[in-house]
Amino acid sequence: MNFMRVYYLKILFFCLISTWISPSIAAKTGEQHFPSGCRMVGYEFKNNLLLLKPDSETEEVSTLYLIHNISPDAISFAVEKLPTQSFSPSYKNTINPNHWAAFALNQPFLQLKCHANGISVNCENVINLCQYNRAKFAEHNQGTYWILKNGTRYQAIRGAIDNGILLRW
Repeated sequence: MNFMRVYYLKILFFCLISTWISPSIAAKTGEQHFPSGCRMVGYEFKNNLLLLKPDSETEEVSTLYLIHNISPDAISFAVEKLPTQSFSPSYKNTINPNHWAAFALNQPFLQLKCHANGISVNCENVINLCQYNRAKFAEHNQGTYWILKNGTRYQAIRGAIDNGILLRW
């Protein structure tokens, strides 16, 4: 009888540990919710900014990013102009909590700052993102622009496809 109780307690302990550890590992990797072919490459976080630096398997600079707002607040984005730039488009956008955006980029580098409720926040703490580094753009849809500004993950992917962007993996 004592042997069976120890056996069941071990199984219960293993099940509890498994259910506690698995979600925390998945949450740390952040990869579980990205679609196939969208990789965690082509960006870094530095000084509270999001630095987009496309990683491409070809010579093309054009790429696609999916951005997920993991914050409980709406997150606003705007370009942080480099000191060497006399002018830079703002590419302003706001993504609601647990919503997605799709951003096409065809330049080698772009800095974005993040705001929540009008206050500057560390981008790394409020968003997850991935890059389709093998995406193919037609001549007519190259450029830097928000494909989808605020919606579901499905809408972000569908918006890219509807714009003629081939999402290869």
